[in-house]
Amino acid sequence: MQPFDLGSATWTFGTNCTGVGIQITETQANSVTEEILMIDFSDYRSITTIKNLDFGSFTPGNGSITVNPNGNYTATNIVYHDGGVQPAEFEVGGFENTSFVISLPTSVIVSYNDLDTMTVNNFTTNLTNNEGVIGNGNYTKNFFVGADLIVSSDQLSGQYTGYFVVTADFY
Repeated sequence: MQPFDLGSATWTFGTNCTGVGIQITETQANSVTEEILMIDFSDYRSITTIKNLDFGSFTPGNGSITVNPNGNYTATNIVYHDGGVQPAEFEVGGFENTSFVISLPTSVIVSYNDLDTMTVNNFTTNLTNNEGVIGNGNYTKNFFVGADLIVSSDQLSGQYTGYFVVTADFY
C-alpha cells in the first residue's frame, strides 16, 4: 500500500478584533483636533502548517491506527511496511503573551481517487485543553495534532488524501 498522507492540511484562524481605534487629541491655539488611527492586527496572528499528519504505509485490516501528538503510534489489526508516521505540526504566530484556543474537527473522510474512503477521527493536540500561550519574548508557538484512522480489511491499495481544518481563536 502507498504511504497514507493526509495531504495539505488547511487551516483558518479567527479573532474578533480586526482593528483598534486610538483617539489622538492635540490642542492648537484654542482648537481641538481629533484623529482616528486604525491598526489592523490580522497580519500579526497566523497559523501555519509545518508538517502534515501521516499514517505511514500498511496492509489493511479491520482495525485502526492512532497517531498521538507526541509522535507515538499504535496499530490494531494493521501490519506496517515502513515508518513515515508523524503527527501534524502547526505554528501559531502573534504577539508575545497572547492566548489562543485550538478547535479541531470531529471527523473527516479521506479518499483514494473517489474509489474508496476511510474515516479519520478523535483529533487531539499536545496542548492542555487545546489552549496555548505565545511565550514572553516569542512570537510563535508550535503544537502537534494526532488522530485515529479507521481501516477496513477490504481497503483499496493507494494513497488516500484529504484535509482537516484547524482553527486558532485568539483571546
